[in-house]
Amino acid sequence: EIKLTKKDFKEALIYLDNEDLRYKKFEPDIEYESNAVIIAIMDVSGSMYDEKKLIARSFYWWAFNFLRTVYKNVKIVFITHHTEAKVVSEEEFFHTVETGGTYCWSGYKLAKELIETEFPPERWNIYVMYFSDGEDFEPDKTTETIKSLLPLCNAVGYGEIMHKSGESLLEA
Repeated sequence: EIKLTKKDFKEALIYLDNEDLRYKKFEPDIEYESNAVIIAIMDVSGSMYDEKKLIARSFYWWAFNFLRTVYKNVKIVFITHHTEAKVVSEEEFFHTVETGGTYCWSGYKLAKELIETEFPPERWNIYVMYFSDGEDFEPDKTTETIKSLLPLCNAVGYGEIMHKSGESLLEA
């Protein structure tokens, strides 16, 4: 058994300089490479019936759970569109049906606005995923909007849900 005296403690003290006693503010070390966001976009026009939305929902579930194995912080933002795009809740995303035309570019445009305001690429790994049944009243504008997104994102995906017969709605 070792017994220490006050003298032993005095001799064991390490010399501290005034520089060592300065106040140090704790700054959290945020690992920005550990953040990911899925921007889920879906056409909710009348032709996107429940079965098609179920297919899209299944994909988003798998994508979200896969990204959770890769990144510490994963968020998902839901955007619906027909002629106009808007950010909605998950419940609205899978249960909303709208009438009117289909302008795919509106969903991609809103995704780009979200990236520029809330999810800067230097802090977020960005995955934009879009599902539709293939209808688009302005495909050239959609193409240009997607091209503007590409440099900002890790991946931009498009899923076209076909008729049961296997034909695309563009071919029908």
